[in-house]
Amino acid sequence: MKQLNKVAQGLTGKDLEAFIATNTRDRLRVAQVAQDAELAFWQVVANSYPTATEGDLDPLMSAHLSDIMEKAISLWVNSNVPK
Repeated sequence: MKQLNKVAQGLTGKDLEAFIATNTRDRLRVAQVAQDAELAFWQVVANSYPTATEGDLDPLMSAHLSDIMEKAISLWVNSNVPK
């Protein structure tokens, strides 16, 4: 996030608006991809343990997993998707 703030510091007017809009769209897309990936992840886990009777996970661990997935996807996108 600090890197993004440094980039945005030099922008004004319509350039800044475009930067914010693009950044917001990118973040929303990453969040959606992470949510879809997390659902697929848990489906694989559940299918691998068909005798499980519950699907509970500590809420803090669940939030941490979601956060890490978003960060990993963002890093992957930044490294692999042409701008």
